Amino acid sequence: MTCLCLYALKIGSLGMQFDKCCIFHVFCSLHYLVSFGRNNWKMCIVFLYQNNKGDSQYKLILAANRDEYMHRRTHPAEFLPSQQDVLCGLDIEAGNNGTWLGVSKAGKFAALTNVLVSHNQDQSKLSRGHIVMDFLKNAGSPIGYLKSIATKDFREYNVLVGDVNESGKVTTAFYSNCDNKSPRVITNDVVTVACTSLDGNWKKMNRGEEIFRNMLTELVHDTDKAHVSTVLFHSLLSDTTCLYPDPNVKKQAQDKLSDPILEKYCSIKIANLPGYGTRMQTVVLIDQSNEVYFVERSLTQLVHGEEWSEKSYTFKINQSE
Repeated sequence: MTCLCLYALKIGSLGMQFDKCCIFHVFCSLHYLVSFGRNNWKMCIVFLYQNNKGDSQYKLILAANRDEYMHRRTHPAEFLPSQQDVLCGLDIEAGNNGTWLGVSKAGKFAALTNVLVSHNQDQSKLSRGHIVMDFLKNAGSPIGYLKSIATKDFREYNVLVGDVNESGKVTTAFYSNCDNKSPRVITNDVVTVACTSLDGNWKKMNRGEEIFRNMLTELVHDTDKAHVSTVLFHSLLSDTTCLYPDPNVKKQAQDKLSDPILEKYCSIKIANLPGYGTRMQTVVLIDQSNEVYFVERSLTQLVHGEEWSEKSYTFKINQSE
């Protein structure tokens, strides 16, 4: 019970507002956290569109949810004081200032997800937080970077990394340390990454990609970037359609997730799950003039329904960097 009290107090210390009923439900979630382990079932989902044909307003559209424990200490996205050409949020829980998603003024972008596993993750392995950060900070091609980290002993992850080169072409590469495949360049115009393999066939991936593709027919020609991001936030990233049961998710979790968790977990946006859920949503747009529009929504309170804060950044890619 002492641990639970500290857990609830920690949530409040982050500036997120909760009512007494919510704190009670956080207490009730203890058996979930203890029975399955706190590092096993974190979820994120990323939708990416890339176009080098020049027949779209945008050469890149990226939309992502970050799903996390509500108590986990996180700093919203900003240009880093120590690396002012890198824009990203910070996971400061472990004190290593890693990140899950970011962009740079040099034209780089990256997004990482965990992989759902049924065992307690080995804490002696390398933290995944530096995978995205190191790519954004350093020179080198997307595929070259992934090859350089493929032999390192990180905890389970999927990662998309990419850049806009001097000729304006977008290149995106993918690697997972869980699928026994080498780093590869993404050639499809649309790709969806969740906490499983690229061909994991989760219902939330399939539904999300269908929604995303249908949206793109209009969004790729929409010059109003704020409108594009709003549509993605509300009609894609905030979709809470229940896709439970999903036998592929259950098989991957090997029955370590209870049905009440799975019922919430099997949706694009995770909500109404005590102490855990979708906390941040991000949209990145890069247009044909290499202007980047980055907007992030952060969950700020759950007293009388959800409330979100939003912050956006606009800048030009500097290919000389």
